[in-house]
Amino acid sequence: MTNSPRVSKLIQAHTPIKILIVLATIVAIALVYGLIQVAGFLINDVLELSGVLKFVAQFSAVILSLFPVQIALALVVDKLLDTKKTQSH
Repeated sequence: MTNSPRVSKLIQAHTPIKILIVLATIVAIALVYGLIQVAGFLINDVLELSGVLKFVAQFSAVILSLFPVQIALALVVDKLLDTKKTQSH
């Protein structure tokens, strides 16, 4: 099983960069959780949706909350790996 170049860079990364990546992941998970909680509040208490419309709204909210956080986490990881690469040369 071969690793992708991105995974091999993460494996070779120094400890401070690994810690920053773990912290960025924790922050990303907290953001997703917060966005889902806000969406749940809006769907249940403000809009008072029910039935299939509620299910569709909740499913859409979960999917839509994942995209911005995934993009932000990927940008942080790429920036950290690029910083490591420039520091090692």
